[in-house]
Amino acid sequence: MAESLCFSPDGSVLAWGSRRTFSIHLWDANTLRPLRKLSGHEDRVQSVAFSPDGRFLASASSDGTVRLWQVRTGKEIRQFSLAAAQAVAFSPDGKTVAAGGQELEIKLWDVASGKLQRSLRGHNNWVTGLAFSRDGKSLAASGGDSTVRLWEVATGKQLWKSEGHQGWVLTVAFSGDGKALASGGADRTVRVWEASSGKELHPFGELGAVESVVFSPDGKTLAAGDDEEAIRLWDTATGKQVRKLTEREMAVKVIGKQSKQKRGQHHVRTLSYSPDGKTLASAGGDGVVRLWDLPSGKPQRRLLAPRAWVNTLAFSPDGKTLASADYSSAAVNVWDLATGQSVRQLQVHEYQIAAVAFSPDGKTLATGEAGPRGRYPIRLWDTATGKEIRSLTGHDYTIRSLAFSGDGEYLASVTQDGAVFLWQATTGRLLARFRERGRWLGAYSLAFAPDGRTLAATDDRGTIRLWEMATRKLRLQLLSTQQRISCIAFSPDGRTLATSSPDATVLVWDVTGRRQDGKWVPARLAEKELKALWSDLAGPDAARAYRACWRLAAAPKEAVPFVQGQLDLLPVPPSPEKLAKLLADLDSARFRVRNDAFQALQKLGEAAEPALRRELKGKVSLERRQRLELLLQELASSPERLRILRTLEVLEQINTPEALQVIRRMGQGAPEAFRTQQAKSVLARRFQQQ
Repeated sequence: MAESLCFSPDGSVLAWGSRRTFSIHLWDANTLRPLRKLSGHEDRVQSVAFSPDGRFLASASSDGTVRLWQVRTGKEIRQFSLAAAQAVAFSPDGKTVAAGGQELEIKLWDVASGKLQRSLRGHNNWVTGLAFSRDGKSLAASGGDSTVRLWEVATGKQLWKSEGHQGWVLTVAFSGDGKALASGGADRTVRVWEASSGKELHPFGELGAVESVVFSPDGKTLAAGDDEEAIRLWDTATGKQVRKLTEREMAVKVIGKQSKQKRGQHHVRTLSYSPDGKTLASAGGDGVVRLWDLPSGKPQRRLLAPRAWVNTLAFSPDGKTLASADYSSAAVNVWDLATGQSVRQLQVHEYQIAAVAFSPDGKTLATGEAGPRGRYPIRLWDTATGKEIRSLTGHDYTIRSLAFSGDGEYLASVTQDGAVFLWQATTGRLLARFRERGRWLGAYSLAFAPDGRTLAATDDRGTIRLWEMATRKLRLQLLSTQQRISCIAFSPDGRTLATSSPDATVLVWDVTGRRQDGKWVPARLAEKELKALWSDLAGPDAARAYRACWRLAAAPKEAVPFVQGQLDLLPVPPSPEKLAKLLADLDSARFRVRNDAFQALQKLGEAAEPALRRELKGKVSLERRQRLELLLQELASSPERLRILRTLEVLEQINTPEALQVIRRMGQGAPEAFRTQQAKSVLARRFQQQ
């Protein structure tokens, strides 16, 4: 059994320490084949850490030693003494290794010479966790004395000590910008501290094991459910808990037949907000679906499912219907919320149902099965008739989660082996499988951004990845202290992500890079910067383009008129007569004429697309058809098309009357044009949201 593990900085090697053999095992993270075994410890390996350059590995063991290993050869190069060592960390420059444990001090050694640099004294119980600041000037430590402490590495001076936890503090981590420090403890609290002063910023209060988290439709509230019968609501702006929902002391109206199974504590497994944000549905281990009236904080009613352990819920877009599925049966219950009655039960799956999701228009319900190997279909159902529309096959393992994109065009699924699948919901065609470095991602949960342009997925190592749907490329990667993220949700504006895990933590992420102290920071852009960002929008680097989108969105006064000016410079369709001649010249007997016409149509790009599509519908020669199809294929993957999609994303995020006017102008072109269709799609989605 593994006691500790970590990846090398480049993600190519996985190291884990065994509590049974006391060895450290190194694996190739791409092929998952063993590389070598590091032997020498005589008791449990409690912590392992790679040096920033990946050349060395440090290990801390209960045998009272901290050891340094050369990763390439597996050779032990250093050994230090520290009673019952529990935690180890490298400084960002790789020159220092720090360790703590049963001794009431933290020791820092020079990696090159092996000499002890300094001892940090202050804790009066075990040191359980260590983290260097990004600049390496500070070292944070957590301990069994209920404290979090920050030290100045150069002098050994203790900068501050916090005493907010009411039990052992088990872990500590810096935020990416180094301004905040988070800690988690045995008291089941997560606390966030200001790194410069030690002032507590956002305590998340006492939590149980969190397995469900969801944003309210307006993005102002974050809800999380735990294993202690409670749902907690937080203000996303301040991080403060605004309400705790529990029905221990409240009588509620019970709808449905009493289940024969014994009702236990309400382990909250899943949550779902109604579209108007006034009702919250919850369900879990006791087989009861609870509906909560959020203005009052009181439960409205309980819907008793036929069997226990409801693991997934979904509201229809109109808020009138709720679908629930449980892991122990092969049925989906569809509830009429006006009456509280089950109006339809889909007893159609051969095996247990592990996931369920409504399409945005509410006309389709997707369900995922958990059966024996090789039998894991997604089934799509007509919600009006209860009839199966189609079945999507191709999964090799149990389906964990399902999500529709905002326009209903895509359906994403993630399976137990961590594979992420992207389907075209309207046809059932498999569009993509997401992989990294030749291996599956270990994904666990997923969510689409509200505009459908980004898909986020989490893995069981605390990594969050965001992919761009247009290119299927990685836009952003976030690293969490949570080892297994059980749930993920976008805020309604797409600027924030929330994640939860069974270790009792809820984290809120800024995906824009434009927030400071929880507030959106505007930008001012010069002409040179605008031109560079405009170029990035058409580039092949999805991560760079994503950053460009948010920088432009943060500068509406400069970005909107600049975008309008650039759109005005795009090629204008030639006269119908000239366009007809170019199309006719594609059939010319002279190669030069054919080639010149082809190149002229290439330069026109999006401006020529409507004519190309109309031409294909008519009777044309085989050679001309091939050239027309080639031109359209080039357009489909052209940089200009990417820029159109990303420009619309920027304008939609700016969301000012001026920005919306530019979108309307983009939607006034030829009906067959890609730009026209995409702009109209944005306007239609906004109309539905309003």
